[in-house]
Amino acid sequence: MTAAYNLLRVSYMDVVKEKKTNPFSKYLVYLLPVVGGAALLFTSQWFSLSAYSVDDDHITVAKVKKGELMVKVSAPGVLSPQKDRWISAVVDGKIDLIYVKPGASVSKGDVIAELINVELLHSIESLSWDLDEIMAQTDALREQHKSRILDMQSHIEIARMDAQKQKIRLIAEKVLIDQGNSTVSILDYKERQLTIQQLQVLLETNKKRLSQLRLTLAAEQKAQQARIQRLNNQYNRLISQKESLRIAAPFDGVLQEMPGDLGQQIVVGQNIAKFARSDDLIAELQVPEFKAGDIKLGQKVYIDTRSNIIEGSITRIAPLVVNGTVQVDVELGPELPADARPDLSITGEIILSKIQSTLYVRRPAYSQEQQELFVFKVDKSSGKAEQVKVKFGIASTFNIAVERGLSEGDLLIVSDISDFQRYDIITIN
Repeated sequence: MTAAYNLLRVSYMDVVKEKKTNPFSKYLVYLLPVVGGAALLFTSQWFSLSAYSVDDDHITVAKVKKGELMVKVSAPGVLSPQKDRWISAVVDGKIDLIYVKPGASVSKGDVIAELINVELLHSIESLSWDLDEIMAQTDALREQHKSRILDMQSHIEIARMDAQKQKIRLIAEKVLIDQGNSTVSILDYKERQLTIQQLQVLLETNKKRLSQLRLTLAAEQKAQQARIQRLNNQYNRLISQKESLRIAAPFDGVLQEMPGDLGQQIVVGQNIAKFARSDDLIAELQVPEFKAGDIKLGQKVYIDTRSNIIEGSITRIAPLVVNGTVQVDVELGPELPADARPDLSITGEIILSKIQSTLYVRRPAYSQEQQELFVFKVDKSSGKAEQVKVKFGIASTFNIAVERGLSEGDLLIVSDISDFQRYDIITIN
């Protein structure tokens, strides 16, 4: 009985285990977690794309407007003198004193520094002594000339008086001879006539000698004056060089540069100081090269000095690109504000064109002109912002034209959206 029972038990157990199963059922245990994870990920992503919030003080919102769009290019730059002037050394010297530092305003004649040249001072002193000596010699020569002229005049006067005396005696003797007086011989009479002729010749000769003496003395005086003039010129040149040791401003303006330091030796021709007029300035703007093609001569420019706005117009566009920019020179109005000075950092806005009656908005940080982009349009009633596709047109420095996708009065976020750009809808707190 026991054996039959065991046989029956074994047969029953074998029948129970023979159960048919679905061939896919064994994979179901693996598929369920994968499907569940995908569903969870999809749900998570869908929720994240529509449930991002941002504080309103972390974004900037601008309104779409309709009207005149002024297309401008903004460029940094500096005010520069239209004309500047370097003062160079006329004589060697060492910088002894510095009164004014670069950047300071100066008036014409203001001394900004002094050089010292000991050798030059010694030369001036020595030449001064030479001048004193030659002036004394000239005075002595002048007195000598006077004495020689007086001597010659005295000889002339003596000869004239002797001739006059002999003429008187000759006349008296002629009277006696005519009366038959034998006390006067004919020989003496003839000799006296000859003496008078000799004295007359001597008188004329002395007069000529006096004239010649005057010419000779005048030539000597002229030569002496030439020597004096030469020394005077040398002396004045040295004095001028001494005065040039005092470096002075040539006009009212600003001291821009002064390369030398106290105690530095300066040689002839070396630049000492650079001056610029503060009332004759231009603006030098550095325009990005990708905008340089829109720049034209004569375009109006507004220069911002941080304190004032100056109007100007473009007068020159540099032909070369340097470090990714093109230099543009702007001529400024005749009256400049008080804060205008050389090397002052400025910002210039170049007016390229004006578009009438167009939609425009403050230029978003992420925008590009003539492109379609997704932007967040704000709905104030719901407190949400939704991404919409917008076609932008021509851009200015601060504004950009809207060709389609927005209407007048729409609000959009113009600040950086990189933190929530992947979301379709965001909530604004």
